[in-house]
Amino acid sequence: MARFVTGNTFSTGNQVTASSLNDAVNNAKISTDSIDSTSFQIDTGSSGAKIQLKDSTGTSDGVTFAKLQQAAANTVLVRDANSTGAVSAKAVTDTQILIGDGTGFTAAALSGDVTMTNAGVTSIKDDVALGGVPTAATASESTNTTQIATTAYVKSQLNVGGLGYATLTLSSQTFSASGATVDHDITDSFTISNNGITVSQSSADIAVPSGIYLITYNIKDITFNNPTGGSSVTGRMKIERDGTTVSTGSFEAGEGSTVLANSLSGVFTGGVNFNFIVGRKRGSNTGLTQEMTPNNIEIAIVRLA
Repeated sequence: MARFVTGNTFSTGNQVTASSLNDAVNNAKISTDSIDSTSFQIDTGSSGAKIQLKDSTGTSDGVTFAKLQQAAANTVLVRDANSTGAVSAKAVTDTQILIGDGTGFTAAALSGDVTMTNAGVTSIKDDVALGGVPTAATASESTNTTQIATTAYVKSQLNVGGLGYATLTLSSQTFSASGATVDHDITDSFTISNNGITVSQSSADIAVPSGIYLITYNIKDITFNNPTGGSSVTGRMKIERDGTTVSTGSFEAGEGSTVLANSLSGVFTGGVNFNFIVGRKRGSNTGLTQEMTPNNIEIAIVRLA
């Protein structure tokens, strides 16, 4: 039979005195078989036996979950403060997560541009406005899907087959006219090279490889002078493809004046030579010495296919 305490033991014939009764009380200890040893244990030290919680060594001894205070539905036990103390039950409702903020916990659901289901699946809402400088993986060349196209991908696609741009600056040159028209080929040496296409010029002819090209010829400014007479001049510029004019333009300039930008452009097939020409057309007047200073001439050649 389990005993709660044990003290002095009396035998038949022992005389019970006040002193022996006091000793029985003073020497009483908790019996080791008086409690359930799965949760508690008896400390039988020299100062007397003590009941203490048993350290857990498995899932069925010590203080088990079943022996804890029951918690409200849909709660978790946390220390909801930034100091040591008692735990409490924190309610976590539908689709909420527990977020620590350094002073405790907040139960909240994802909101705004991103939502999450109870299965942990997140979704980004339509028409999201991204701020800052968002990045993404760059697609492989010639990708044709709904994948986001980064600026790196766009640049690589513009460069497929070749994209070139050259800026030429010409110094002052003098033309002597014995007739009505004087033309001058742009002959400054330059090379456009990118992704397998090379366009170079060291003379009047520019050899452009096979393909389809967007060609732009731009004169940002040009100055005319008429040292031997005449008060104005009609300047002109043109693009020739294998000796045939494919684009032309003109502009008027007075004595000593500067004409600002004029530009020609078009889409042409390659595999032939191109010439870029600037000059003047003076009507029927002959015998004039025409001074021309073209500045900041730009030629751009972009392969489209």
